[in-house]
Amino acid sequence: MKSFVKLAVKVLGCLVVAPAIAVASTITFTNTGVAQNGSGYGNVNQLLVVSNNTSEYGSVYWNGSATATTVNATNQSLTYDSTFMAPYGSNFGLLFNIAEPGGAPDVTLFGFQLTFQKADGTSLFNVTYTAPSGGLNLTQTGAGVGSLGWLFNVSLTGSDITNFYGTGTNRIGMSISANNAITGSAGAAESFSIATAPSLAVQAVPEPTMPLLLGVGLLGLFLSRRRATR
Repeated sequence: MKSFVKLAVKVLGCLVVAPAIAVASTITFTNTGVAQNGSGYGNVNQLLVVSNNTSEYGSVYWNGSATATTVNATNQSLTYDSTFMAPYGSNFGLLFNIAEPGGAPDVTLFGFQLTFQKADGTSLFNVTYTAPSGGLNLTQTGAGVGSLGWLFNVSLTGSDITNFYGTGTNRIGMSISANNAITGSAGAAESFSIATAPSLAVQAVPEPTMPLLLGVGLLGLFLSRRRATR
């Protein structure tokens, strides 16, 4: 019986040293269209604006002294410091706005990445969105920048919140890789802007680990046997 008790205690002891389940920051597509309050660049908090015929990709980032862009990202693209972002907190929205001419109202989005940087331009961390197989085929339902945008919900973990908001000069940028280029463009611009959004990301409570289940089971069996022998 002593060996049985030792086994149960040993298994339960594993829980103390077992590593915690890692939780990453997430970007979730809500499949919701949201009307923006502004109209035109400068009236919305645009982050990344890309424009090209057929496909679009590029990045906006902080180079240590100024905002810089690559490939199809236009000069309307902006980065924002963590002081500006502070009112949005741990959960904020990205609104994807399609501004194609009437003959090409649909585009397909495959994925993108938010880049969080220090003031010197070095990386803090990235948060990536990957679309389902085949991409997201999204329809333009309003004309021009500042009309309806498709909402993505960004949810940051506690450690990422501390890393980003802990220093007011940290910056947020964004990139779309060549492998994830937006397709279906007819030469006009697509843009992502920052907006307030309710958190739609629900953190699931982790299931009990196998050591916990085994340990509790052994301990319960031991206690039931003790009661039976009394």
